[in-house]
Amino acid sequence: MGAVYRRAMFNDASRLCDIRRRSIIELVPPTMTAADAQAWAAKLTRAGMEQKLRELEVWVAERAAPADNLVDPTVSSGLDWPS
Repeated sequence: MGAVYRRAMFNDASRLCDIRRRSIIELVPPTMTAADAQAWAAKLTRAGMEQKLRELEVWVAERAAPADNLVDPTVSSGLDWPS
């Protein structure tokens, strides 16, 4: 399965903050205490991430779905779609 690369958008800010926070907490020890890692991870808010997205060129990668796995919008998914 390939990847599709695109510029990050403001609606990516929450997910990017979460990825950053989890990465810091997972990767920093043992060079830093868990408390220090938590404090560092908490410094960047969603608003701060949005500011970074305005100021920097941030790219994200998404898994590309194979063409044969695309959903046919005409097939019922159990949801009530207006006709």
